Amino acid sequence: MKKRTEQYSLFLPHFLLHSIEAVKSVQAKGQVCILDIDVQGARNVKKSSLNPYYIFVAPPSMEDLEARLRGRGTENEEDVQKRLANAASEMEYGKENGNFDKYLINGDLAAASADLSATVKTWFPQLSEASSEGGNAFVKQCANSCVIS
Repeated sequence: MKKRTEQYSLFLPHFLLHSIEAVKSVQAKGQVCILDIDVQGARNVKKSSLNPYYIFVAPPSMEDLEARLRGRGTENEEDVQKRLANAASEMEYGKENGNFDKYLINGDLAAASADLSATVKTWFPQLSEASSEGGNAFVKQCANSCVIS
């Protein structure tokens, strides 16, 4: 097991370098690159030359997270307990001042989407220009201008 961890640790800097190059390539095209990463990934990006915005997406509560995990039926009890323990420490890190630019609670999907949309519009006003068309125009504009990885 330790050998695998060491291999992963050696691989990570190489992977991060390629990821940074990929992000910069997207940015060079005038697009917004959105990375779906965990707290460990965010910590690694903070060590890079990138200067991104950070959004922490949190469940409304630990009880809701547990219900979601159990409702999926994809993990055994041990895995659920590990995920809950990790989530508790990650949520604390997410709330600490300066770690993330936005702490978004994913309780009500419509409210969380509206909050996220408003935040992204302030960070990237060039995307909000198309939102005056109403409805899903902002989402369509982001779909054309954002790369999600």
